[in-house]
Amino acid sequence: MTAYKLFIDDERSPQDVTWIDLPKGDWVIVRTVEAFEKTLRECGRPYSVSFDNDLQTEKEGRHAARILCELCMEHNWDLPECFIHSKNNVAAETIESILSSYARSRSMPGNRG
Repeated sequence: MTAYKLFIDDERSPQDVTWIDLPKGDWVIVRTVEAFEKTLRECGRPYSVSFDNDLQTEKEGRHAARILCELCMEHNWDLPECFIHSKNNVAAETIESILSSYARSRSMPGNRG
């Protein structure tokens, strides 16, 4: 699969998200962190990712963000365009911190594969 967008949320769909501007078009929707990781491993790097945090399972959106960063590092991928649609502000800041830390580490000299 090429140029896909990945949306992780246990309840909502991309069209339900009206409080941020998500790219239009089709999204691959996953409901769990396990499905998120499986999709990344099977389909490769997405063009965009949108994160919810509160998935009502043991693993949350912050876990998905860490998995995305680990797979980007493992496969020498640039971080895709990322959105955080979680309404949990503290969790959204945690996800943003994880993604930002990875992006900063990638931009440091000597850290690009």
